[in-house]
Amino acid sequence: MGRLRKRHNWKARQETKVDIDTTLEKQIPVVEGAGVTIEKTDEANALVLPSRKRKTVKRHDGQVSVPLLSKKQRKHLEKIVERHKKKKERADLLAALQQHQVSSSEQEQFTSISAVQTEGLKKRKLSSIRISRKKRRLEKKKAKDSQLELEDDSEYELANEDKNRVNFSVIGLKVGVDSESSDEEYTSEDSQKDSSLVVEGKPKDQNVTAVDNEGEAPLDSSSELITQRNHTRKTEGDAIEPTVFVPVHRAEEVQQQRSKLPIFGEEQAVIEAVRENPVVIVAGETGSGKTTQVPQFLYEAGYALKGMIGVTEPRRVAAISMSQRVAYEMSLSKDIVSYQIRYDGNVTPDTKIKFMTDGVLLKEIQKDFLLKSYSVIILDEAHERSVFTDVLIGLLSRILPIRAKRGPPLKLLIMSATLRIEDFVENTRLFRSPPPVITVDSRQFPVTVHFNKQTPSDYVEEAFRKVCKIHRRLPEGGILIFLTGQQEVNHLCRLLKRTFPFHATLDSEDNVDSQLDKTIKAVKHKRHKVPLVHLEDFPLVPLDEQTGDEDLGLGDDELLDDDMDSFLSNCQSGLKEQPIHVLPLYSILPSHRQAEVFKDPPEGSRLCVVATNVAETSLTIPHIKYVVDCGKQKMRVYDQVTGVSTFHVDWTSQASANQRAGRAGRVGPGHCYRLYSSAVFKDEMQIYSEAEIQRKPIDDLLLQMKALNIRKVCNFPFPSPPKQENIEAAERRLILLGALEDNGKGDFASGITGLGMTMASLPVSPRFGKMLSLSHQQGLLPLAVWLVAAMTVPELLLERPLTTGNAQTSAGPDKDDRKRLQALRCTWVGQGDSLLLGDAMVLLKAVGAAEHASCSGPRSLSKFCAKYGLREKAVIEVRKLRRQLTSEINLLLPNANLPLDPFLQPPTPDQMRLLRQLLLSGLVDQVAKKMGPGPEREKKQLKRAYQMLGMEDPAWIHPSSVLFTSSPEFLIFLEAFQSNKVYLRGVVAIEPEWLPTFAPKQCNILTPLEDPPPSYDSEGDRVVCWVTGTFGKEAWELPRVRIEHPDVLDRFRWFGVFFLDGSIVPSLKKFSSSLLSPPSTMVKSWARLQSRTNAFLQALISRRIDTRRKLEEAWSTDNTCLLKEYLAWVPPQLHNDVYLSWPPLNKKEDSFAS
Repeated sequence: MGRLRKRHNWKARQETKVDIDTTLEKQIPVVEGAGVTIEKTDEANALVLPSRKRKTVKRHDGQVSVPLLSKKQRKHLEKIVERHKKKKERADLLAALQQHQVSSSEQEQFTSISAVQTEGLKKRKLSSIRISRKKRRLEKKKAKDSQLELEDDSEYELANEDKNRVNFSVIGLKVGVDSESSDEEYTSEDSQKDSSLVVEGKPKDQNVTAVDNEGEAPLDSSSELITQRNHTRKTEGDAIEPTVFVPVHRAEEVQQQRSKLPIFGEEQAVIEAVRENPVVIVAGETGSGKTTQVPQFLYEAGYALKGMIGVTEPRRVAAISMSQRVAYEMSLSKDIVSYQIRYDGNVTPDTKIKFMTDGVLLKEIQKDFLLKSYSVIILDEAHERSVFTDVLIGLLSRILPIRAKRGPPLKLLIMSATLRIEDFVENTRLFRSPPPVITVDSRQFPVTVHFNKQTPSDYVEEAFRKVCKIHRRLPEGGILIFLTGQQEVNHLCRLLKRTFPFHATLDSEDNVDSQLDKTIKAVKHKRHKVPLVHLEDFPLVPLDEQTGDEDLGLGDDELLDDDMDSFLSNCQSGLKEQPIHVLPLYSILPSHRQAEVFKDPPEGSRLCVVATNVAETSLTIPHIKYVVDCGKQKMRVYDQVTGVSTFHVDWTSQASANQRAGRAGRVGPGHCYRLYSSAVFKDEMQIYSEAEIQRKPIDDLLLQMKALNIRKVCNFPFPSPPKQENIEAAERRLILLGALEDNGKGDFASGITGLGMTMASLPVSPRFGKMLSLSHQQGLLPLAVWLVAAMTVPELLLERPLTTGNAQTSAGPDKDDRKRLQALRCTWVGQGDSLLLGDAMVLLKAVGAAEHASCSGPRSLSKFCAKYGLREKAVIEVRKLRRQLTSEINLLLPNANLPLDPFLQPPTPDQMRLLRQLLLSGLVDQVAKKMGPGPEREKKQLKRAYQMLGMEDPAWIHPSSVLFTSSPEFLIFLEAFQSNKVYLRGVVAIEPEWLPTFAPKQCNILTPLEDPPPSYDSEGDRVVCWVTGTFGKEAWELPRVRIEHPDVLDRFRWFGVFFLDGSIVPSLKKFSSSLLSPPSTMVKSWARLQSRTNAFLQALISRRIDTRRKLEEAWSTDNTCLLKEYLAWVPPQLHNDVYLSWPPLNKKEDSFAS
């Protein structure tokens, strides 16, 4: 830096010369005197003054020093010069080769250099490769052509075998061109020369072809072009996947319908995302067509060639209907596009697209963890966040990396309408890298949302009034009303049918009058209850910021003003108005009645569907233009401590409310009338509903995961992990059932038992799985299958009819029907053991009678169910579940030979007693005891009340139970739910002496009684004793019961007593009177003082002999077992007789097997 620094006064010491431009001065004439003009001027003429400033130019006479080039700059310029020289020589060489090229006929007779070298190079290379995978990769590369690349080296060379693995059948021609230069001039020249290298006028965009191993395409400069270098060269690891297209022949009208779906335009984006990513999220509103079109996209892209495309649906109806729709659109048979649900399916070996419920896929993971038969898994309706869907997402997040390493990769698509993307994108435990999200716009017309100014308390009545005004004042279009439950739906259907009937009847005016009276009372009641409002407590809002009820003339204030005039006059003219075609829709409605909502309404009427939240996402109802949303939903809430379930009617989520509103925009612009204020929507409603896995018991889920050897469930990558207390409660229940090991550590990482594995293999809950696992012992398997199937299907017995006839104007007919059904079911159970079997006996009789009735004719089952209060859809589900259980049990127990008999014989009294014990084994934690008489003031309140385990509040048997009036002392129940008080359903009476046998972990057994003393039970082959104790944490006192001896050491002592006195082996009785000590010495406190007693006890303990069967097994392996110890008790003169008869079980009459 020193030599470049400016020196002192460097500018002044520069030798410069200034040139002055005087041309302007020479052009100015000079005047001397009056009238005298001087023509000539010189440079010294000072009288000349130019009008503009003269131009001056500074000129440096010194020579400018040229800066020296650095070593790096000099080398860089030398390389540029050398590169130009090589390019010129290359052009001359190509021209020379072109002149001396042989003809094509001669060239065909030559042998390619690659063919000469292939064998030697190939053998040397293959001899150094030991891994078969590398051999396969080399064989695959044989069939591919090698590309000519322009490299930095400007020479022809063979590929380096040690550094780059190439196809040995191909010689790569490498031509180097380096266009990098800091000099813009040279760079432009290089690019121009590179782009102008054309031989014999061939087009510039023609690529250089490779020479294959056969020599069909030799190097021909006349047909080849050296193009500029491709900067994006593929490495050897990047496999080039060929584009696959599977043709599908569709009908013209189907293709037109598909082209209108929003997802149709995203086909390329979906396929590219699936090809490049293992996990893809597709978020699209309902109606975008993702459920039906995405499987078709994947099928056409070839993903069904090497495996099936699996699509999971949360509901069975959706799985069946979607498979039929996709098969219709693709013009394929049901053998190619199939479905599989819990009880039914049409899957064949030729199936390519398989629709199924999420539980079916979870069962398949248990059998094949890697899902080798699938290439793509699509999880549809993931926004519902069912328990099985969350578990499948967690399992698949671990299966995908394993499949990527071991075999053909598995792809996962998660599709939803209103998906909480944060749970997947931001969950690093689930997916290490955030999956891409493809958002699909819905095929939605604009929907105008209207809020009420006030939120009414009776939303059913408010919905009725809103529908009446919509029907009378707004244009044509279907109406969809969202309510919370079956009872509300039926009630509103009856009101609408009476108000807008199809045909005028004689009593129509009376119905209208009664409705008018009700409306008048409601209006007057509302006017009387005007709240007192202090306006000074509220800020003044400008007029342009005030928000009213955007209800298109349907506001609450107008209703208050016009109800006395407009509403009354409209009701009076109701007989002349357009009728309404009213249809209910809820989950337990028969399928043929659910299908009515998809049909066109009768001519001259308006469609009105009154539905629960089942119409949010599962079904798309046509012709809907208006939606009336109450904003409520009925949810079942479980108490993990007490096990009591409660139905709560609470506000739905904002996502669900938007789903409901979207139903109005399918056929055209629609309107959604929300029967609540905007403040409720913003402040009271959650953004998303809570995941099902966080609010339901997870016993079944936990057992399935334990069967997959997932011991620490809390570490599983759930999208929304369940609460820790839910996991702990479920594990405690499974330990009580014997499905999990009780390690005593309290770390909630128990392993599964053999019984638990059997329970997990059955498609029922763990409680019922244990019942089936134990039922084969006493020949109860056929009855247990019928009973478990009937108890698994919910709401088999109806408490009220499903009809919504016009005649039902009050609750009177409903009451009469309930009483009739209750009396009829009481006659089914009879008395005695049949009555003690309780509600289970009612289920057996109902299912058995329904199967008998179904054999009489096609419509006989429907008539039977309507007459006796059974749900026909549930009866069919019981039949399907019974068929599935029968096949599963025959697979687990090949010797069972369980038949599928449609005719069930009633159980005998002994079988009824065994069935009660079998039910107790699966419901060990759902026991209730009748409460004793309390204080006089509570005597009436606690009449027939029961106390449950872990709950202080009393409970009562539900009035629909056949044991409602019997009130047994101890009972078990299937379900406890709370309405105005806690009720027990599915009640069965039990005996208290059964509790220590079938629920030993909850019994606190006291010391065995000495009187009566223990004894040997020859039938059960066990040492039994009489004990007393308590049950549960509530310490319910148990009566004196006879059970197997609980103390292990005392059990061995008493077994020795019964062995010595001949109770176990009758052939030893002849020696019992001659023993040196009485057999009772074994249980004395001073027994250790005698050597013979101690030796005999140690022999029993060491061989674990405490039953006759174990004794026989020991003698089968060692015939001198216990001989030495027994001889110590026998006098010496009898030793020979003992020797001759030992072992005493060799005789057929003494064998236990006999």
